[in-house]
Amino acid sequence: MKKRLIALLTVLMIFSSTVCGFAAVKFSDVSSNHWARTFIEKMADKGIIKGYYDSVKGVKVFKPESPVTYIEAVQMIYNTLKASDKLKSESGLDTKYDVILKNLNIPTWSKRAVSYALEYDIITFNELRSFMNGKIAKYARKVDIAVFLGRAIGVDGNSSNIYTLPFIDSEMIIGKAIPYVDFLTKKGIIKGDSSNKFNPNSIVNRAVMATMCSKVYDYLISHEEVLNKEDEIKDSNGDTLINDNKNNESNESDNKIYGVIDYIAEDTDMIVIKDLEGNTKVYNLKGVSIRKKGRKVRIDDLKKEEEVELVFDKGKLKEVNVTNSKVYFEAKIEKIVDFDDYYLLKTRNADNLLIKKDFKVDDETVIYYGDDKVSIGRIEEGDYAVIKHIGDKALEIQLKSEEQVYDGILESDVIFKDKPELKIRLNNNKVLEFEIDDKAYIRRDRRKADLDDLSKGDIATITVQYNKIVEIIASSRSEKDKDEGRIKQIVIGTPSKITIVTDDDEEATYEVARDVDVEIDDEDAELNDLDINYYVKLDIENGRIVEIRAEKSKSDTNITGRIVKIYKDYDRLTVKYYDKVEDRYKRVSVIVSDKTKIISSDGDSIRLGHLKRDVQIFVSGYFDEDIFVADKIIELE
Repeated sequence: MKKRLIALLTVLMIFSSTVCGFAAVKFSDVSSNHWARTFIEKMADKGIIKGYYDSVKGVKVFKPESPVTYIEAVQMIYNTLKASDKLKSESGLDTKYDVILKNLNIPTWSKRAVSYALEYDIITFNELRSFMNGKIAKYARKVDIAVFLGRAIGVDGNSSNIYTLPFIDSEMIIGKAIPYVDFLTKKGIIKGDSSNKFNPNSIVNRAVMATMCSKVYDYLISHEEVLNKEDEIKDSNGDTLINDNKNNESNESDNKIYGVIDYIAEDTDMIVIKDLEGNTKVYNLKGVSIRKKGRKVRIDDLKKEEEVELVFDKGKLKEVNVTNSKVYFEAKIEKIVDFDDYYLLKTRNADNLLIKKDFKVDDETVIYYGDDKVSIGRIEEGDYAVIKHIGDKALEIQLKSEEQVYDGILESDVIFKDKPELKIRLNNNKVLEFEIDDKAYIRRDRRKADLDDLSKGDIATITVQYNKIVEIIASSRSEKDKDEGRIKQIVIGTPSKITIVTDDDEEATYEVARDVDVEIDDEDAELNDLDINYYVKLDIENGRIVEIRAEKSKSDTNITGRIVKIYKDYDRLTVKYYDKVEDRYKRVSVIVSDKTKIISSDGDSIRLGHLKRDVQIFVSGYFDEDIFVADKIIELE
């Protein structure tokens, strides 16, 4: 009887292992010779990436070529950590970030994964803000996923190693991603295409994401030291809790931390602080004293970007003091004192010499003179500078000479905000933005000109004194080498032609070169893939288009706000409105054209001159970079 039972159990074990061996999930749209089949089926089998059910055909599909959104990528990375048993404690995460995620329209199904990623620095708050466009999830770039994967498996993104990137387009990889790309490449987790390009800005599809997650899973399984749980602590019952270093407890040697408010969630009494190293931390202000200018205030009196001092007692946050609402200081440098570990700059406010402020400058402080990085030795007593700082620590210093001259191409028309501003792109491709002095001297095409005569694309020499433009010498380009606008007509033939309507409502028709390069939403495409109303940026040589970068649509939108200023002579408004995504008030320059319809609160058509300051208005149109182009303006009061 015992032998029969053993034999029966042996048969059952063999049968069970046989069943498991054939239990891999199959998808009808992933063929047996698909390059990523083994990775896809492995990840689906482990529940890391799921498929879809095609109700029409009655089959399971994976959609390997479909793009992955940032939210989906974070969820898949979380699933990979979970499947490999490398998750840290999740205690308290269900509610800790709930208000923040709700304000940013993060889908409910992904909140646990996103909260985990925030808690353990796989993503930052600034990165999270870019995941959604309203309620529409954005597709994920390859370089960003590399950063998230690297952080998830414990790669040190702040190390100063020498990195060897084998890709021919490695100069396109953003600085913060280099340590992660280097590590992931060496481990075979990520690679380039057949041309040895990394393509950092390409959108990752589901097949590629499954492949990367599979390789990360294998790495995590074989490296037990990765993501150790040193940050976890136990309570008196032996249950695992999140280390309070992430929540109102400080490991600093002293009892004060300086930072800048990065986010405020009034509903839950929580704020996000960016510290001296640029790290973001969340603090609960329930029971915490908040002071501003010596007076006790509430959390709703705090503002984003205010500089704060956090005071701790035995590791617990006890007090928040608003020290200064600015993180930039216009300074006149009076004295430089050399200490062993740092230099001390004694300064006065450039606009009000009665205001004094001292700043510490150390090896981490970046100092610029014009476009060049310089050492502390370049600073002299009497110099003027703009100092970016947190507390008394100088993060960045931009030295200002009495006069600087820049040559380049105007990157914008004049932007009418509180003060007129202008952007110029220099030969090194850096874009600078300056306020225009009220008495600035302007010439265009050898004639005296006004602000609204200047045009995006003009070749210009600007003279800047103390960070204000005092002279502009510009010339229009009769033979354009760039243009942009919406496609009105496409003719495919010999030659092919494209007609666009520019932002100035002017039509322009160009021939298309045979070997034209076309990109649509940052992906390679063909001329035939373009469509009417796509917004295109054109590179032109000898009157023919050689490169087209297209966006499928420049989304129409609307804003509601109050008129701050009216520039009747320039057909511009400055409007203050509330940006729900960024959770703050913003100001925008609104262009009013001949086609803009302006309607009074009584329903009558009126002209721009009839609008008044402080009146609330509704504006429909679309954003064009920093400017809002108005189709319709309606008075609301």
